[in-house]
Amino acid sequence: MKHIIIGGTTKAGTTSFFRYIGDHPAIAPSCIKETRFFLDSEYQLPNRGYNIEKDSIDKYETFFNKNPDHEYLLDATPDYLYGLHTPKRLSEKLENVKLIFILRDPVSRFISWYRYAKERGNIPSEITFKEFFELQEKENHYSYKPPYLQALIHGNYTYYIRKYLEFFAPKDILLIDFSSLKGKPRETLKT
Repeated sequence: MKHIIIGGTTKAGTTSFFRYIGDHPAIAPSCIKETRFFLDSEYQLPNRGYNIEKDSIDKYETFFNKNPDHEYLLDATPDYLYGLHTPKRLSEKLENVKLIFILRDPVSRFISWYRYAKERGNIPSEITFKEFFELQEKENHYSYKPPYLQALIHGNYTYYIRKYLEFFAPKDILLIDFSSLKGKPRETLKT
């Protein structure tokens, strides 16, 4: 069985993309978006009951309703881009993997995170954009802090993509620009 893994940055259309390509008859999408199976257990998002650190790959397979017509299994977990051990785990545990990372302009994404963090109450509503930026600078290192404290560092896509290139050939990685997906979804899907 072949695998398509959608990763990428948060706030970049991964849910829509998952739904678009999950409708293809040759694809078995996971029964829930974001299986999070290959994330480190200390990652800031909770797992979905199973995790590669404690469970076999057979448990991962239970996320999919396969039938003989399915050629691909589809998993969309945006945070796979940021998991420190995820690239290695994907390469060791899955065969025939194609990776799709949807990326968004880092400045636009950072502004979106500022608004989102305020809406969710992660930061005080009166915090200014400048203060949010300064908070990011204090927390600006590659570790597992809450996502709103990593809004700036997560925009450094080069760092994370390089980790994947240690384990996967460039031909197995597709980078999609969020603005293309948003503005021309049909054309983008043809890539």
